[in-house]
Amino acid sequence: MTVNPFLLDMKLMFEHAKSHSNQNSRLNRRITIHHLHFIVEQVIREKAKNDQFTGNLHQIGFEKIIKK
Repeated sequence: MTVNPFLLDMKLMFEHAKSHSNQNSRLNRRITIHHLHFIVEQVIREKAKNDQFTGNLHQIGFEKIIKK
């Protein structure tokens, strides 16, 4: 079975966010939110690779990617 390195990284990032969510401090809540936001954005960008965009996805506005 082949492991997708991208999905593995996102899983590890999620687990790291989860560990921070269990700690009751403002900084840990912010780290959790930051990690979850990053994961969602990266998964959407990865999915957008299947759509036809001209140019680098990191240079295209995230709002434009979501709308497409």
